[in-house]
Amino acid sequence: WSSDVCSSDLEGPAPAPPARSGGPLRKVRADVRIRRGPLQIAPSPGQRWLYTPLIESAERDLWVTAMKIDAGDRPLVHESVYVLEKLPDLSHASEKGLMLEGKEVLFRQNMPTNGRKFVAFPQGVAMRIPKGAALLLEQHLYPALKEEQASVELLLEEHKGRTKPRELLYEIVSSRDFEIPAGASYFPLTRLWKVPRDTWVVSVLPHMHQHGISMKAVLRRKPGAPAETIFSVPNFSFSHSRTYTFERPILFPKGSELQVSALFDNSPENPYRMPFDKPLRFGPDAERDEMGDL
Repeated sequence: WSSDVCSSDLEGPAPAPPARSGGPLRKVRADVRIRRGPLQIAPSPGQRWLYTPLIESAERDLWVTAMKIDAGDRPLVHESVYVLEKLPDLSHASEKGLMLEGKEVLFRQNMPTNGRKFVAFPQGVAMRIPKGAALLLEQHLYPALKEEQASVELLLEEHKGRTKPRELLYEIVSSRDFEIPAGASYFPLTRLWKVPRDTWVVSVLPHMHQHGISMKAVLRRKPGAPAETIFSVPNFSFSHSRTYTFERPILFPKGSELQVSALFDNSPENPYRMPFDKPLRFGPDAERDEMGDL
């Protein structure tokens, strides 16, 4: 099931995304099938993370055009697939989660947390798993009071054809050094990304936690140029966060600037606010920390 389709109106605000996923429902050709399990999940009163190595070291380059994950019907905070230069130390990862970022992350793909966990990339574009790289599944779990078992099956569809596909790359626009005061409502956070090269943008993923209200991204193609709205999520919902795929890739010219603005609510009026009467800083816990990534 493809990600939601979002039109981009470069002359004004982006229209609201459709209520259901746009794009066709189709089968994944199972060129590579990987099974892992049973996996033991220890009980915990707080949120936990489950990391499952799907590929420890790829035997050859894999060009993936679609993938599907079957990990059961357990409710998840979020689920991501990482392509990494090498596997990290996972011995204590379940307690606090791993902050996977930097050069060791070759690619990241967030999976839908409800419905069919299926992602298909645009025609002629593929996710590359280089020879020797690792593929790691990260599952952010809700609290559970008893031990659970899980199993994972991953289907990868490889690129077929004589023409080499374009490689899908991953870029994060983020801020780590911020503090949202206790009681603050409509607290703004703005980040700027200076585009290092001509870049065709296929999709965007706004990522905030329980205190996020909205996110918007505008592009200036050169200094002094008018701001072009790329996308806008005016009513962000953490439980329904998703990847938005544009109807057509958008060119970000080299030297252009993308400004990402988000609003947060840490006031008593926010029913999801935790912990009460405390400032929020960057961190992985969806209830006690915040993020403002694109």
